[in-house]
Amino acid sequence: MLCIGGDFNARIGKEGKRYEESEEKERWRNSRDKEVNREGKELLSLIEDRGWEVGNGNLRGDERGEFTYTGGRGDSVIDYVIVNQGAWDRIEKLTVGKRVESDHQPLEVEVRGEFRRETGRAQEGIKDIVQWNEESIEKYKKKEREITIEGKKVEEMWKSLKAGIEECIVRKRIRVRRKKIGEKDWWDAECKRREKQVKKAYSRWREKKEEKGRYQLLRREFRELCRRKEEERKEKLEEEVRNCRTETQIWKIINKERKRVILSQENINMGEWKNYFQLLLEGNEKDNREVAEKRNLDGDQEEELRDDEIEKQIKKDEKEESGRSR
Repeated sequence: MLCIGGDFNARIGKEGKRYEESEEKERWRNSRDKEVNREGKELLSLIEDRGWEVGNGNLRGDERGEFTYTGGRGDSVIDYVIVNQGAWDRIEKLTVGKRVESDHQPLEVEVRGEFRRETGRAQEGIKDIVQWNEESIEKYKKKEREITIEGKKVEEMWKSLKAGIEECIVRKRIRVRRKKIGEKDWWDAECKRREKQVKKAYSRWREKKEEKGRYQLLRREFRELCRRKEEERKEKLEEEVRNCRTETQIWKIINKERKRVILSQENINMGEWKNYFQLLLEGNEKDNREVAEKRNLDGDQEEELRDDEIEKQIKKDEKEESGRSR
């Protein structure tokens, strides 16, 4: 079974007819786009050489050969579903959907048959994470005093220590909501309502009940609304980052945007473990932000610091040498 769908940027008009063996005759494709261009001729030649079929205008659900592109350059059919005989026999329906945020409309195919739904990480909604707050730190402090290391060999002692730490770590189970494909953080009720209006206008235009101008106007307004919402969301995020006082706060925002669980057990790196245990042991390492700033000095600044330090050290040595000679 072979089914290829997408934007071919080719116009084939009503070409791509199918030969019906039962009726022993050729059946013409229907299409609202009557034009054939150079790319379309090349596509038709490729399809014919391989014995494939064009689904648009040939299958139930798209009997008229609906426009798949409705942009500023006009309306056309340049998105296709192309199949071999195996797929043709299993396709129940082909419809041109409604997508107002794009100039290209989706092609929706219903296929007959049994399919196995994949399960696994993509379907998971529950996750265990390490509790990383003051309360869990206090609990860890109490439990870690009870850790006993057993074994004589280094490997045995390490396994014993690791098992003890694992028992002390406080975990909790959370429900993780994964973003859907195409989901946007700035999308709200107003966007949803305006999208519904545009889709309704698009349907009425396709059914020839309304002029295309109204649909185009509503779509422009809808896109401007989405652009403004996205800009506002971006500005809000930038403001949050500017108000951050520590590197940790910045990373919290970044991880929140990535929809990742912060400090989950499998993602803890050695640096985070180091900082964590320093906090447990009440260490007094310098502020991470100051360290990061020092690390981020460019090469020229580092050279200046080295030269300055060298010069100070030379003067100090000369002074000490002068004192000893006296």
